[in-house]
Amino acid sequence: MVDTDRIEGCRIVAGVWERLWEEDPLGDSEGADRDTLVLWTQTPCGIYVDLRLPKESPGRSFAAAAKAGYVSKPQSIAADGLDAHTCTSQGDFEIFMKQKSFAGRRLQVSPGDTTSSGEALSKDKILTDLASDSDSAIPLCTCFWKRDIDYQPPSGGLDIGVCASASSLQSSGTVDLRETGDDASYAEGWRRLAGTNDGPFVALELVEENGEPRKGFWAVTGNRFAYAVGRSDKEASSRVQDCVGMSLPTAIGSILGKDKTNTNKLALAWSYSAVAGTISESDKWTIDYSINPNLVGCDIIQGKSSANACSYLRGADSDDIIDQVLMDDNNTNNIVRRWRIVEISEGFELPLQGTK
Repeated sequence: MVDTDRIEGCRIVAGVWERLWEEDPLGDSEGADRDTLVLWTQTPCGIYVDLRLPKESPGRSFAAAAKAGYVSKPQSIAADGLDAHTCTSQGDFEIFMKQKSFAGRRLQVSPGDTTSSGEALSKDKILTDLASDSDSAIPLCTCFWKRDIDYQPPSGGLDIGVCASASSLQSSGTVDLRETGDDASYAEGWRRLAGTNDGPFVALELVEENGEPRKGFWAVTGNRFAYAVGRSDKEASSRVQDCVGMSLPTAIGSILGKDKTNTNKLALAWSYSAVAGTISESDKWTIDYSINPNLVGCDIIQGKSSANACSYLRGADSDDIIDQVLMDDNNTNNIVRRWRIVEISEGFELPLQGTK
């Protein structure tokens, strides 16, 4: 019997989750992927950001980026694809095509297995055993993720996983979670990072960029943040979202036609931005991981001791709106992203620098 009172919407899975492994297909433990860096950042209100970087990705650390020849370029946060020529090798290009990120405004969590097929429980004995534990930290539940933006072409449907905790809850908030696909085609093991489940929480949704529509999501849980901005609707790159079910290289090839140089392909791919990082005690918001390795080591917003900030925040006309002012090569204000505050923990203050 599922204790529905213990499942408070997205609150029960709030925090930053690192994937430990993925079996695809289900049961293939020998071939399980334990190398891809996967971070799922979830806020209680439903806004989430997911970032997935292969083992060889130079965006996995500052050392990896530097070794591969990439330098800090804070202006790359603009996601305009203009620095695609900095790709140093064919191998890197192929890795960039395999990277993944998606984000959205809504995760829905429902008690029990609410899928129509029930295949997750019928085919995954481990999940069934976990579901029978009445004292589990996270009772059996079904998660429905809607991808509002996606680095890869969209799949055409929701992400649906049946989940249950696979370990006891630690005082730090750490707990393991098993997720099995609604069709039992895969299983994933997740671990919530210490100190990320109790907040503070901040969730922002991008309203516009320089007055034009553009989608994006920004999530803060504890001392971690994740940030993703989708492709601009006014650029050809937005057509990637029309290539349902295709691989990214195939989609980009179909959009570019004869103009298929690697630089042009990567420029189109890098018109999507996704990063994740850490907020230090001195209020530095440092990017640790990124789709674009030129951003690793940069500070996403300017703090008291920022040397290579991508942007700064300022107040706007409404209390629930803030502006993110991006820096260009000359540190002038040429791009302004306007964000709506969907959720913010009481007492938490974003580091604003003046008003509009």
